[in-house]
Amino acid sequence: MKNKYIPYSASIIPDSKIKIDFAYYNDKECELEKMSKVGLVRKILKFIKQVGQCQDGSELLRLLKAQNSYDMSTSRFQKMVPEGLKVYEIWHSKHTSERVFYTMTGSNFYPVLFLQNHP
Repeated sequence: MKNKYIPYSASIIPDSKIKIDFAYYNDKECELEKMSKVGLVRKILKFIKQVGQCQDGSELLRLLKAQNSYDMSTSRFQKMVPEGLKVYEIWHSKHTSERVFYTMTGSNFYPVLFLQNHP
């Protein structure tokens, strides 16, 4: 089918990129607005950008492992996601206090909470 916005010779490639969805984002408990260090906010945005650049689930899992992803499903944070999903946290290195909490299903990554200090 010819479309004036898509070149006639274009081929269709299934979109396998990870989708970032803020459906479970907890604005009430998030500390993003409290973060006064520009470097900290940049680090979080860089991480979210890296998630969005992943081509598939296995690439995303490698990224999450490199960022020290940890299962938090037995913590108070589990109540922030729907039943059947697990909540995880990211800490970029051992001596940092900031945390990114998330959940995921299929090719969807859901940021849940950004904390300035480790709880």
